[in-house]
Amino acid sequence: MRVAMLSVHSSPIGPLGAEDTGGMSVYIRQLALQLVQHGVSVDIFTRKTSEPSEPIVVLSPTVRLIRIVAGPCAPMPKASQAAIVSAFADNVAAFAQRAGLRYALIHAHYWISGLVGLRLRSLWSAPLAMTFHTVGALKLRWPNAASVPAERLSSEVLLGQTSDRVFATTTAERADLQALWGLPAASVRIAPGGVDLAHFQPSDKSTARRVLGLPGEGRLLLAVGRFVPVKGLEMLAHAFRSAHGDSDVRLYVVGDDPKATAIGKRLLDVAQTDLMAGRLVLPGRVAHADLPRWYNAADCVVVPSYHESFGLVALESLACGTPVLAARTGCMPECITSAAHGTLFRPGDVSDLASTLANWRPPQTDQQQVRGAVASRGWSSAAEHLHGLYEALCSD
Repeated sequence: MRVAMLSVHSSPIGPLGAEDTGGMSVYIRQLALQLVQHGVSVDIFTRKTSEPSEPIVVLSPTVRLIRIVAGPCAPMPKASQAAIVSAFADNVAAFAQRAGLRYALIHAHYWISGLVGLRLRSLWSAPLAMTFHTVGALKLRWPNAASVPAERLSSEVLLGQTSDRVFATTTAERADLQALWGLPAASVRIAPGGVDLAHFQPSDKSTARRVLGLPGEGRLLLAVGRFVPVKGLEMLAHAFRSAHGDSDVRLYVVGDDPKATAIGKRLLDVAQTDLMAGRLVLPGRVAHADLPRWYNAADCVVVPSYHESFGLVALESLACGTPVLAARTGCMPECITSAAHGTLFRPGDVSDLASTLANWRPPQTDQQQVRGAVASRGWSSAAEHLHGLYEALCSD
């Protein structure tokens, strides 16, 4: 089976933590690499954004990243990339024709890629699977949500109702998509993400803190994420101040440059107040290779997001044996099922979050027991499940 994966606006091999390179990029890259175990070859098509850059990057003997020229060879805002859908689709089709390739299936990620997928489906007579990752109509429900272009809203309705299969990453997303567009149960399947169980493993907490230059004593909370409104980091800062304003607990927030965003600058202002100085710490962006050490250094990881399409940070933390305090969104209700794994709170509820922070104490469990929450959620298991969905779609 040869699959064409479409990731127009975001390169799956871009630097993690950048504006358009996050959980979706990890999802695409890891699943593509693991599908080889099931005899699947994958070509990932993304937009060329710089000159010079190699048109084809070989990620494994059966996985290639193919950069397609569409629009300027420079970064483009996502909102403007719908204008290059036709050019992108035409150039993907031309590439396949020159190489003599036939694809059994098209798997599009995000709505812009979905519009490309619709055009390629008509050319190739191949089924189209659609993973949205985020949906505009659902984003509008979030607190402080930015406006969503009308073109995106209408395109997502079209894609939801005309794709051969819609893939959701969690049971909650599946229910949302069915209710939103009136989709029959058979048209929406769950294709969950996973976690790199080899990279994210438990290690000694004291050693991790020493290597990172963190205090060896005292409770340490950690949050990981970009400084964007949906991540709820400002809410977390206020809840933390309310819960631990008179204690020696520290909160580290990593994953982005605080001086580069408005939210980051406001967090810095909070961190510089007398009450929070030295206790709310913003170290900046952390390399993916260093994340396991940060997870292991923490007593717990807090995921305060108003919404998560999946929730990769929670899985990474649990894989390292570190409990998670998380908003009840994304995959969190599926993973955090006991006090050993952590605690859930209501999304967007600062009082509930503050209460959770104030009342939580490290459980008397070992790291392997916490890791058990995600022991069956490795990327190889996710790829095995996705392969079954691919086979079923191709046989319909």
